[in-house]
Amino acid sequence: MAINTIKSTTPAASIRRPTQDRGRKKFEAALDAAERLLENMEPADMSIYDIAKALEASPPSVYHFFPEVSLVFVALAERYLTQLQSVSLDVDEPVATWADLLDLLFERIRGILNKRTPVRKVLLGSGYSPEVRQRDLAGYAIFAKDILDALNRHFELPNVPQLADRIEEVLAINDAMWMLSFYRHRAIDDEGARRARNAYLRLYIPEILPRRTP
Repeated sequence: MAINTIKSTTPAASIRRPTQDRGRKKFEAALDAAERLLENMEPADMSIYDIAKALEASPPSVYHFFPEVSLVFVALAERYLTQLQSVSLDVDEPVATWADLLDLLFERIRGILNKRTPVRKVLLGSGYSPEVRQRDLAGYAIFAKDILDALNRHFELPNVPQLADRIEEVLAINDAMWMLSFYRHRAIDDEGARRARNAYLRLYIPEILPRRTP
């Protein structure tokens, strides 16, 4: 099972989204060029002119879709969040505890972030913006429900009121810890985030839960 599709509740109206195939190809090509630049450039240092040069196009052709360079990072964030939604939450092997299961799920996301520099920079680094944050937050509730479903497939969960909300809060805690790790090390170390995730959920879920029969 993959994470459900995240739909932004506040679309970036300033992004001029193409409706024709030709326009969509140019739109995606501009994002591809920006992504290539992010391998060795910080978002704060990037301009529309840099993207146009990498694209071998005129600056107005990029401005047509993105009147401000910050909107490029918003569109990239949408692209990356959609890609992260495709990460499977299915765990076939048996896990001893719910904490072990969570560790497996979060490790899949962390692996992608650590392998892809542009994704880290946009979602966790200096390219982070209120607009990007909005899109990230829009996915918390959906991702929390998917994690809760994964936990229910492996364990008999106690009747905890609004447990999905607690898991949503865990996602916020995790993001904050990963952002701090990226700021310190330019990569994501999970040890602090793992401790914070598990410590918070232990306030609501017993350490040992009955396992469901496969």
